[in-house]
Amino acid sequence: MVLDAGTLDLVKAIPAGHGAYNVEPSPDGKWVIVTNKKDQSVSLIDAATLAEVARIPTTKPFPHGVAYAPDSRYAFISQESKGVDPGAVNVIDLQTKTNVASVAVPLQPTGITILRRS
Repeated sequence: MVLDAGTLDLVKAIPAGHGAYNVEPSPDGKWVIVTNKKDQSVSLIDAATLAEVARIPTTKPFPHGVAYAPDSRYAFISQESKGVDPGAVNVIDLQTKTNVASVAVPLQPTGITILRRS
């Protein structure tokens, strides 16, 4: 759901995957990613039209956190798995709207942050 920050009125309900969990806008303001905790995917929302333009499968069952490259080209999705299976970070190419890499990480990663060093 998109709410007007001043009035808290509903602007639009945006269909996304099941179990919408975390919502994160991109640094350039073009995209919003919603992690769908109950259907192993992320929804890519066009911030201008408020429409889902892609639903991208993740490699682990429970997508959690979202971070972006500073130029907004890539999004990084932290994911939990089940039991002793390691978690993962998926790399989503926002130009092609595809999952281009998966990096195994220790159990149960939740949040993710990009640290920019100059």
